Amino acid sequence: MTGAAAGRARVRAWAVLTAAGVGLALGSDGAHARPPRPAPPPAVPAGTLDAADTAAIARRWGVRLESLRLTASGHMLDFRYTVVDARKARPLFERKSKPSLTDQASGLELAVPVPPKTGALRNSNDPQAGRTYFMFFGNPGRTVAAGNRVTLAIGAFRVGGLRVEADSIAEAGTDRRGDPGQSPPAPVGRPGPAPRVMTPQPRLGDVALLDRHGRATTLREAVDTDAPVMVNFIFTSCTTVCPIMSAGFAQLRESLGQGRGRVRLVSVSIDPATDTAERLRAYAARYGADDSWWLLTGTPAAAEAAQRAFGAYRGDRGNHAPATYLRRTRDAPWEALDGLASAQALLRAYRGDRVERPF
Repeated sequence: MTGAAAGRARVRAWAVLTAAGVGLALGSDGAHARPPRPAPPPAVPAGTLDAADTAAIARRWGVRLESLRLTASGHMLDFRYTVVDARKARPLFERKSKPSLTDQASGLELAVPVPPKTGALRNSNDPQAGRTYFMFFGNPGRTVAAGNRVTLAIGAFRVGGLRVEADSIAEAGTDRRGDPGQSPPAPVGRPGPAPRVMTPQPRLGDVALLDRHGRATTLREAVDTDAPVMVNFIFTSCTTVCPIMSAGFAQLRESLGQGRGRVRLVSVSIDPATDTAERLRAYAARYGADDSWWLLTGTPAAAEAAQRAFGAYRGDRGNHAPATYLRRTRDAPWEALDGLASAQALLRAYRGDRVERPF
């Protein structure tokens, strides 16, 4: 092929490639092709109430939404709601219903975990007006983030537009070391429900217990202080709610910094057959507990009596209902934080704050 012929061949090839490229960029009529439109977000099912319409939710379902926030380092979402009409709210407590949270942007659906030892992480007892209840949803891969909007479905109950709140203590940059001289960070964001005054008040007798050092004590002695005191019930082999409650106590202490000793924390085992003083010492070390955090065990009868004193006894550890019990001063009434209280909720309860709800 001569040089001129080769040149003409290259020009033809260039023309073909150029035409092909233009063909890719143009439609059949020569107009520029439009890029494909992104898929629309999943539609919100008909009959779904808006989370902001609190009056309609209370009127139809007899509940008040309190909070929906990340917990367990973002691997779970903690939903809280208060019953205002027990009859209307009953469908939300049916065991056969399968609650779900659907992320409104991606369509990802989250479910309530069902650990074999404890059952579904939700309240399913008979609802009582004035009580606050909890429900946990797994968040694999921490896909649903703070700020996302979700739709909650529990049988026929559907509410959309719930905004996921962050764990405010973690976002506030808590000083994990609790160094002396460090001021505790102020909580940010909106917290969950405020404590409720307990009716009737706990009757704390001389229930015989042992601390983690093997020393004899009583339930009355454990809470015998002028300082604020918080009580919960745990067991060391628990893999669901107990680690979250204990982490909440640990994070509360961290957030208080050098003032951590000004609140007494008391954790009573509900599995005394397993939870020896040695096991409690190991558990205390896991969460960095010092002598201002009492971990107690005893006989099965003593464990039951301690739970009954706070109205927390549910028959066996499999029906363990998470809650935190608070008394701000020796003469103050006992209050209850129902469900799994976040570190932020514990801090606000300690400070005596009363705050607005997030919805």
